[in-house]
Amino acid sequence: MTATPSDSSDREGPSERSLELGLRRHPLTDAARARIRAAAEAEWRTVARQRWTRSRWAGLAAGLAALALITVAWLRPSAEAAVVGSVIRVDAGTLETGSLPLLHGTLGPGNALRTGERVTAHGAALVALTTGGTLRIARGTVIRTLDTDEIELRNGQIYVDLPPTLPRELHFTVRTAIGSIEHVGTQFEVTTGARELRVRVREGQIRLRRPAGTETAEAGTELVVPQTGPIVRLPLKTFGRQWSWVEALAPDFAIENRRLADFLDWAARETGRRLEIADGHTREVADQTRLHGSIRGLTPMEAIDIVSSATSLRFELRNDAIRVSSGG
Repeated sequence: MTATPSDSSDREGPSERSLELGLRRHPLTDAARARIRAAAEAEWRTVARQRWTRSRWAGLAAGLAALALITVAWLRPSAEAAVVGSVIRVDAGTLETGSLPLLHGTLGPGNALRTGERVTAHGAALVALTTGGTLRIARGTVIRTLDTDEIELRNGQIYVDLPPTLPRELHFTVRTAIGSIEHVGTQFEVTTGARELRVRVREGQIRLRRPAGTETAEAGTELVVPQTGPIVRLPLKTFGRQWSWVEALAPDFAIENRRLADFLDWAARETGRRLEIADGHTREVADQTRLHGSIRGLTPMEAIDIVSSATSLRFELRNDAIRVSSGG
């Protein structure tokens, strides 16, 4: 059996006409077009807002992650940052490192002070330098560590103690906006502000370099250096109340089984006084006497009082000297 298609061109039934009529549409009115546009714009704004919100939160999350990485990297000592020294003590405060609110840390006893750090002293601090000697930092001071033997004093007051026993070739420099101070085996204090630099030499000698030229100063000399103009030289007492902040930060001297003579040398140097031994017998007693106990946490003057009461020798403070005798 076969089938052939019927010819529909000549006949049009009711269903076809109904379909054709149903597909016909009247033109849209202006009001209808406005409603359609408003609905489309509202939908677009919703989608755009959702996309922007997701993008914003994604960007914020990425930013926070990057900041966290930067913070961790900044707080973690760089493998290339050399150690300038070790913090021994911080009195009544902290040492804050860093300059941005979210990128800062604190240093305490036992922490390493490294090159490239900006340090603000919210408490007086004692630092044992890697090169030998100590650095004492007054409260309110701001420094930056440039190298293991070079620091920048931006504001405040520091005291550098580099004993004569250190190698002669060792150099240590303190840079300021007005000039640079180089040690020549010495103890010296540097104070700087916006308009003036002051250097007080307690032991040895320093060399001051600035654009106008180079100056040297011996122990017992104070240099007042203005931004412009001549340097003023003043005589300086190496002992007394003006050095009290320095003596309060003196490193502890372990006296256990040490000779009395060693303690006397330490006490004289830390108080800026000469040591006078009355006679040969006194020196012999000082050399042979061994000390026991501890003077940890005491200032040099307090330690002198404690030790003198435990020996047979007599201690006297005479202006710029500590005189020790066998009594009488």
